[in-house]
Amino acid sequence: MNVFSDSDHSFVRIRDDRLPGCEWLLQLPEYGYAGVTLGGVSWEEVEAGRRLRYTWRPSDDLRATAGVFYEGEIRASEDDVSFRVRRANLSSADWSSSQGSLFCLRSGAAAPFHDLDGVRTYALKGGMFQSVCQLVNARFAGHRMCRFPVRSAPGEEAADACERLMAKISRDGRWVLGIATDRCGCLSCNHQPAVSCIHSNPNWGVVRPGGSAEARGKVYLLNSSIEMLRARYEADFPG
Repeated sequence: MNVFSDSDHSFVRIRDDRLPGCEWLLQLPEYGYAGVTLGGVSWEEVEAGRRLRYTWRPSDDLRATAGVFYEGEIRASEDDVSFRVRRANLSSADWSSSQGSLFCLRSGAAAPFHDLDGVRTYALKGGMFQSVCQLVNARFAGHRMCRFPVRSAPGEEAADACERLMAKISRDGRWVLGIATDRCGCLSCNHQPAVSCIHSNPNWGVVRPGGSAEARGKVYLLNSSIEMLRARYEADFPG
């Protein structure tokens, strides 16, 4: 897999020679505050096509509004992309998890992974993969967005919430795409063809003024089964 920065946006472009003509967009430096769109992300290409670093420092005006700073790193290997995101609180008030981010993996430019009806998009719940169509009983919101809680609270039963992994299977059944984050608070997805995205969204907890929190995650693209994806996920995100 290979990763490339987008100087005009906060996306990381992901391509893979095994699937020519496909491109995925990974959005990591997300919104720091409701209604504030990120811009001016500074990218550093550490290793061509393989490793990127980025920082986002808001202007004085945005700092007063958003009060946030992001920096991170993205590394590509043969069939996965690892990422790290640090979020710092520049404001004078506590940040709460409600002021969160979407770690969004878009398949809009990868037609084999479009899935309008949620029959090839999966979450891991109750020890088994269930399609989004099953989970919502084939009832989608008008904008075709779905959201699922993740098991994180002590004592919470696995059957009551999902694990931190979301996945899609290609139309021909030969490829599986996935995203997972270590401090995931919820999963979500959008089944419009333009984005056709899956999310593993971080819960940052409470970040005090001057403090920071870090999230780590992976994007997978395996020429294998969804159960092999599960094995990789469980090895990379134990517990």
